[in-house]
Amino acid sequence: MKILENHPAYKKAREEYGFEFELDMLVEECAELIMAVSKMKRANLKDESLIEVTANFAEEVGDVENLLQQMKHWVPEFEEAVNEIRVKKLDRLERRVDEQIKNGSA
Repeated sequence: MKILENHPAYKKAREEYGFEFELDMLVEECAELIMAVSKMKRANLKDESLIEVTANFAEEVGDVENLLQQMKHWVPEFEEAVNEIRVKKLDRLERRVDEQIKNGSA
């Protein structure tokens, strides 16, 4: 969604909070995402709390994605550099998966 890439909240947060604060928020949100991942791994698929755990996981992913997008607004060249790295890593992942499929050990 294009609106998420250029939402006015990014600029407002940059102007109000500054880079250091936003980096601290990114660290905090990444830590919360790590905890949500751990809870997802421990969740029993028959457990009633799975819905709650999944909702929390989605919330933390959203928080981290918003902060990562915000980081891209701080340095214009950052987004291009990140995209280039992502393509390289996805290509490498694809080669590894293809190799595992070829060898029959997925």
